[in-house]
Amino acid sequence: MKKVGKIFGYLLMGVLALFVAFNVMLFAQTKMNPGEIPSVFGYKFLTVLSGSMRPVIEPGDMIIVKDTPVKEMKKGDIVTFEHNGKLVTHRITSMKEDGGLSYQTKGDANPSNDPEMIKGAEMRGTYVARIPAFGLLMDKVTGIWGMIVLIGIPGLTLIIMEFITKRKNKKDRGSRPYPVES
Repeated sequence: MKKVGKIFGYLLMGVLALFVAFNVMLFAQTKMNPGEIPSVFGYKFLTVLSGSMRPVIEPGDMIIVKDTPVKEMKKGDIVTFEHNGKLVTHRITSMKEDGGLSYQTKGDANPSNDPEMIKGAEMRGTYVARIPAFGLLMDKVTGIWGMIVLIGIPGLTLIIMEFITKRKNKKDRGSRPYPVES
């Protein structure tokens, strides 16, 4: 039973360490490149604000968008693009090539196509997956206090777990400064 607890502790520490590293990386990218979408290994994490893609994607979901070459995007793909300064995630309904690729898009819940064709240069990536309601949580913890919560609490947990482990090991050894071999 002790072994299971130890394995669980190490697993939890590993997950927390990855979570802290992930958040530090996103925070650093946001500060170093304001106005750009932060990405991790070519994947972007975005919060959905509208219901235009219901029932596939709900408002408040966090979506994962992969950097994808424009020429690989095809009819039926769900894509994220930047149009008039806003990020939009809709489905490609058709494509046209006249001096460059452009795409007709539509939200699944919308009755008609978007009014304007989207140029290839406006595309930001293709939809890979969603994490239901996680975007709502992330929006609540943005800013400096959010970063303190997202980085500080897991970091503090790692430190406390390490302290407890060292203390327990010292107690198990008793007053011996080094483990005794039999």
